[in-house]
Amino acid sequence: MNLLELSGVTKTYRQGGVFGGKGRHLVLDQVSLGLRQGECLGLLGRSGSGKSTLGRIALGLEAPDAGTVHFLGRPVVARGLRRNGFARRDLQVVFQNSLGSVNPRLTAGDIVAEPLDNFERPSLAARRTRVAELLEMVGLRPADADKYPHQFSGGQLQRVCIARALAPRPKVVILDEAVSSLDMLVQAKILDLLAALRRETGASYLFISHDVRVVLRLCDRVAVLHQGAMVESPAGVERIGDFTHPAFLALVDSLLPATPPTRAA
Repeated sequence: MNLLELSGVTKTYRQGGVFGGKGRHLVLDQVSLGLRQGECLGLLGRSGSGKSTLGRIALGLEAPDAGTVHFLGRPVVARGLRRNGFARRDLQVVFQNSLGSVNPRLTAGDIVAEPLDNFERPSLAARRTRVAELLEMVGLRPADADKYPHQFSGGQLQRVCIARALAPRPKVVILDEAVSSLDMLVQAKILDLLAALRRETGASYLFISHDVRVVLRLCDRVAVLHQGAMVESPAGVERIGDFTHPAFLALVDSLLPATPPTRAA
Protein backbone atom coordinates (compact mmCIF):
# COMPACT_ATOMS: atom_id res chain seq x y z
CA MET A 1 0.00 0.00 0.00
CA ASN A 2 1.25 3.48 -0.85
CA LEU A 3 1.81 5.87 2.04
CA LEU A 4 0.33 8.74 0.06
CA GLU A 5 -2.17 8.15 -2.73
CA LEU A 6 -3.73 10.75 -5.02
CA SER A 7 -6.40 9.46 -7.39
CA GLY A 8 -8.05 11.35 -10.23
CA VAL A 9 -7.22 14.76 -8.76
CA THR A 10 -8.68 17.66 -10.75
CA LYS A 11 -8.36 21.34 -9.85
CA THR A 12 -9.57 24.53 -11.53
CA TYR A 13 -9.28 28.20 -10.59
CA ARG A 14 -11.50 31.10 -11.54
CA GLN A 15 -9.91 33.15 -14.29
CA GLY A 16 -9.22 36.80 -13.47
CA GLY A 17 -9.39 36.40 -9.70
CA VAL A 18 -12.30 37.58 -7.54
CA PHE A 19 -13.50 40.11 -10.13
CA GLY A 20 -13.00 37.79 -13.09
CA GLY A 21 -15.69 36.19 -15.17
CA LYS A 22 -17.21 32.76 -14.82
CA GLY A 23 -14.48 31.05 -16.81
CA ARG A 24 -12.32 28.44 -15.09
CA HIS A 25 -8.68 27.58 -15.73
CA LEU A 26 -7.88 23.86 -15.55
CA VAL A 27 -4.73 23.39 -13.46
CA LEU A 28 -4.82 19.64 -12.79
CA ASP A 29 -6.63 17.11 -14.93
CA GLN A 30 -7.36 13.72 -13.31
CA VAL A 31 -3.86 13.30 -11.88
CA SER A 32 -3.03 10.09 -10.00
CA LEU A 33 0.14 9.55 -8.00
CA GLY A 34 1.37 7.11 -5.35
CA LEU A 35 4.28 7.52 -2.93
CA ARG A 36 5.79 4.37 -1.46
CA GLN A 37 7.41 3.78 1.91
CA GLY A 38 11.00 5.07 2.04
CA GLU A 39 11.25 6.29 -1.57
CA CYS A 40 11.97 9.66 -3.13
CA LEU A 41 9.49 10.36 -5.91
CA GLY A 42 10.29 13.26 -8.22
CA LEU A 43 7.45 15.39 -9.56
CA LEU A 44 8.91 17.14 -12.57
CA GLY A 45 7.47 19.83 -14.81
CA ARG A 46 7.79 23.36 -16.11
CA SER A 47 6.54 26.40 -14.23
CA GLY A 48 2.75 26.46 -14.45
CA SER A 49 2.40 22.73 -14.98
CA GLY A 50 0.49 22.27 -11.72
CA LYS A 51 3.28 20.78 -9.56
CA SER A 52 2.94 23.07 -6.55
CA THR A 53 -0.86 22.91 -6.67
CA LEU A 54 -0.64 19.12 -6.51
CA GLY A 55 1.71 19.44 -3.54
CA ARG A 56 -0.71 21.72 -1.67
CA ILE A 57 -3.56 19.32 -2.34
CA ALA A 58 -1.44 16.40 -1.09
CA LEU A 59 -0.82 18.33 2.13
CA GLY A 60 -4.51 19.14 2.55
CA LEU A 61 -3.90 22.89 2.17
CA GLU A 62 -6.25 22.99 -0.81
CA ALA A 63 -9.21 20.84 -1.81
CA PRO A 64 -9.45 19.24 -5.25
CA ASP A 65 -12.55 19.83 -7.36
CA ALA A 66 -12.61 16.08 -7.99
CA GLY A 67 -10.57 13.08 -6.94
CA THR A 68 -9.28 11.90 -3.59
CA VAL A 69 -6.17 12.08 -1.39
CA HIS A 70 -5.42 9.30 1.07
CA PHE A 71 -2.62 9.03 3.60
CA LEU A 72 -2.12 5.61 5.20
CA GLY A 73 -5.45 4.65 3.69
CA ARG A 74 -7.34 7.50 5.37
CA PRO A 75 -8.71 10.55 3.53
CA VAL A 76 -6.88 13.86 3.82
CA VAL A 77 -9.45 16.64 3.73
CA ALA A 78 -8.55 20.30 3.18
CA ARG A 79 -9.41 22.48 6.18
CA GLY A 80 -9.98 19.29 8.13
CA LEU A 81 -6.44 18.68 9.34
CA ARG A 82 -7.27 19.69 12.89
CA ARG A 83 -9.54 16.67 13.00
CA ASN A 84 -7.02 14.53 11.10
CA GLY A 85 -4.08 15.03 13.42
CA PHE A 86 -2.35 11.99 11.95
CA ALA A 87 -1.87 13.85 8.67
CA ARG A 88 -0.79 17.12 10.25
CA ARG A 89 2.09 15.43 12.03
CA ASP A 90 3.16 12.87 9.46
CA LEU A 91 2.96 15.12 6.37
CA GLN A 92 5.54 17.91 6.50
CA VAL A 93 6.76 20.37 3.86
CA VAL A 94 9.83 22.39 2.87
CA PHE A 95 9.06 25.31 0.56
CA GLN A 96 11.29 27.06 -1.98
CA ASN A 97 11.36 30.43 -0.21
CA SER A 98 13.03 29.67 3.10
CA LEU A 99 12.93 33.29 4.29
CA GLY A 100 9.23 33.56 3.52
CA SER A 101 8.57 30.25 5.30
CA VAL A 102 9.69 31.40 8.73
CA ASN A 103 8.71 34.05 11.24
CA PRO A 104 11.57 36.59 11.20
CA ARG A 105 10.93 37.40 14.87
CA LEU A 106 11.61 33.84 16.00
CA THR A 107 15.04 32.33 16.61
CA ALA A 108 16.10 29.25 14.69
CA GLY A 109 15.55 27.21 17.84
CA ASP A 110 11.95 28.37 18.13
CA ILE A 111 11.37 27.77 14.41
CA VAL A 112 12.65 24.20 14.61
CA ALA A 113 10.66 23.59 17.80
CA GLU A 114 7.30 24.72 16.34
CA PRO A 115 6.16 21.16 15.48
CA LEU A 116 7.44 19.90 18.84
CA ASP A 117 5.37 22.52 20.65
CA ASN A 118 2.33 21.65 18.55
CA PHE A 119 2.45 17.88 18.82
CA GLU A 120 4.60 16.88 21.79
CA ARG A 121 4.80 19.83 24.22
CA PRO A 122 8.15 18.70 25.67
CA SER A 123 9.77 20.13 28.76
CA LEU A 124 12.15 23.02 28.22
CA ALA A 125 15.16 20.73 28.74
CA ALA A 126 13.84 18.08 26.33
CA ARG A 127 12.93 20.79 23.81
CA ARG A 128 16.43 22.26 23.94
CA THR A 129 18.05 18.84 23.55
CA ARG A 130 15.85 17.86 20.59
CA VAL A 131 16.45 21.18 18.82
CA ALA A 132 20.22 20.76 19.23
CA GLU A 133 19.99 17.23 17.79
CA LEU A 134 17.98 18.43 14.80
CA LEU A 135 20.35 21.32 14.06
CA GLU A 136 23.34 18.98 14.19
CA MET A 137 21.45 16.51 11.97
CA VAL A 138 21.26 19.14 9.21
CA GLY A 139 24.85 20.29 9.59
CA LEU A 140 24.36 23.30 11.86
CA ARG A 141 25.62 23.94 15.39
CA PRO A 142 23.48 23.83 18.55
CA ALA A 143 24.58 27.44 19.18
CA ASP A 144 22.80 28.42 15.94
CA ALA A 145 19.52 27.98 17.81
CA ASP A 146 19.93 31.52 19.17
CA LYS A 147 20.28 33.15 15.74
CA TYR A 148 17.50 34.89 13.81
CA PRO A 149 16.65 34.13 10.16
CA HIS A 150 18.46 37.19 8.77
CA GLN A 151 21.70 35.94 10.33
CA PHE A 152 21.78 32.82 8.11
CA SER A 153 22.71 32.36 4.49
CA GLY A 154 20.03 31.01 2.16
CA GLY A 155 21.44 27.49 2.33
CA GLN A 156 21.73 27.59 6.12
CA LEU A 157 18.16 28.83 6.53
CA GLN A 158 16.91 26.06 4.24
CA ARG A 159 18.67 23.62 6.58
CA VAL A 160 16.70 25.17 9.46
CA CYS A 161 13.49 24.59 7.48
CA ILE A 162 14.49 20.98 6.83
CA ALA A 163 15.18 20.50 10.54
CA ARG A 164 11.74 21.89 11.34
CA ALA A 165 10.11 19.51 8.86
CA LEU A 166 11.90 16.54 10.41
CA ALA A 167 11.18 17.55 14.01
CA PRO A 168 7.92 15.56 14.43
CA ARG A 169 9.47 12.50 12.74
CA PRO A 170 7.14 12.58 9.74
CA LYS A 171 6.53 9.68 7.40
CA VAL A 172 6.38 11.98 4.33
CA VAL A 173 8.18 15.23 3.52
CA ILE A 174 7.06 17.25 0.50
CA LEU A 175 9.91 19.36 -0.89
CA ASP A 176 8.52 22.05 -3.18
CA GLU A 177 11.40 23.47 -5.26
CA ALA A 178 13.43 23.23 -2.07
CA VAL A 179 16.82 23.80 -3.75
CA SER A 180 15.90 25.85 -6.82
CA SER A 181 16.80 29.22 -5.27
CA LEU A 182 20.27 28.05 -4.19
CA ASP A 183 23.51 28.17 -6.14
CA MET A 184 24.83 24.88 -7.52
CA LEU A 185 27.40 24.24 -4.78
CA VAL A 186 24.83 24.77 -2.02
CA GLN A 187 22.32 22.69 -4.02
CA ALA A 188 24.78 19.78 -4.04
CA LYS A 189 25.26 20.01 -0.28
CA ILE A 190 21.51 20.15 0.40
CA LEU A 191 20.86 17.21 -1.94
CA ASP A 192 23.52 15.16 -0.14
CA LEU A 193 21.93 16.16 3.15
CA LEU A 194 18.45 15.11 1.99
CA ALA A 195 19.75 11.75 0.76
CA ALA A 196 21.54 11.09 4.05
CA LEU A 197 18.52 12.12 6.13
CA ARG A 198 16.24 9.85 4.13
CA ARG A 199 18.53 6.91 4.87
CA GLU A 200 18.74 7.89 8.53
CA THR A 201 15.06 8.61 9.19
CA GLY A 202 13.29 6.35 6.69
CA ALA A 203 11.06 9.23 5.59
CA SER A 204 9.57 9.30 2.09
CA TYR A 205 10.03 12.38 -0.10
CA LEU A 206 7.83 13.92 -2.76
CA PHE A 207 10.43 16.09 -4.48
CA ILE A 208 8.82 18.78 -6.65
CA SER A 209 11.13 20.43 -9.18
CA HIS A 210 11.49 21.85 -12.67
CA ASP A 211 15.17 20.85 -12.75
CA VAL A 212 15.92 17.55 -14.48
CA ARG A 213 19.46 17.47 -13.06
CA VAL A 214 18.50 17.45 -9.40
CA VAL A 215 15.66 14.97 -9.97
CA LEU A 216 17.98 12.52 -11.73
CA ARG A 217 20.46 12.89 -8.88
CA LEU A 218 18.11 12.41 -5.90
CA CYS A 219 14.98 10.52 -6.90
CA ASP A 220 14.14 6.82 -7.25
CA ARG A 221 11.20 7.38 -9.60
CA VAL A 222 9.79 10.37 -11.39
CA ALA A 223 6.40 11.56 -12.60
CA VAL A 224 6.21 14.26 -15.27
CA LEU A 225 3.43 16.85 -15.28
CA HIS A 226 2.65 18.81 -18.43
CA GLN A 227 -0.17 21.36 -18.58
CA GLY A 228 -1.87 19.75 -15.59
CA ALA A 229 -1.77 16.17 -16.86
CA MET A 230 0.47 13.25 -15.91
CA VAL A 231 2.33 12.40 -19.08
CA GLU A 232 5.04 10.00 -17.93
CA SER A 233 5.89 7.96 -14.87
CA PRO A 234 8.85 5.59 -15.44
CA ALA A 235 9.83 2.99 -12.88
CA GLY A 236 13.30 4.47 -12.39
CA VAL A 237 15.31 7.53 -13.29
CA GLU A 238 18.75 6.07 -13.84
CA ARG A 239 18.72 6.94 -17.54
CA ILE A 240 17.42 9.97 -19.38
CA GLY A 241 16.66 7.58 -22.24
CA ASP A 242 13.84 6.06 -20.16
CA PHE A 243 11.74 9.13 -20.99
CA THR A 244 10.04 9.62 -24.31
CA HIS A 245 7.35 12.29 -23.89
CA PRO A 246 8.09 15.58 -25.72
CA ALA A 247 7.36 17.58 -22.54
CA PHE A 248 10.19 15.84 -20.70
CA LEU A 249 12.55 15.94 -23.66
CA ALA A 250 11.99 19.70 -23.91
CA LEU A 251 13.04 20.06 -20.27
CA VAL A 252 16.18 18.03 -20.96
CA ASP A 253 17.04 20.13 -24.01
CA SER A 254 16.72 23.32 -21.94
CA LEU A 255 19.17 22.10 -19.29
CA LEU A 256 21.65 19.76 -20.91
CA PRO A 257 24.56 19.52 -21.45
CA ALA A 258 24.71 21.46 -18.19
CA THR A 259 26.76 19.53 -15.63
CA PRO A 260 24.72 17.88 -12.86
CA PRO A 261 25.51 19.04 -9.31
CA THR A 262 28.61 17.22 -8.12
CA ARG A 263 28.71 15.44 -4.82
CA ALA A 264 29.91 17.78 -2.10
CA ALA A 265 33.05 16.95 -0.22
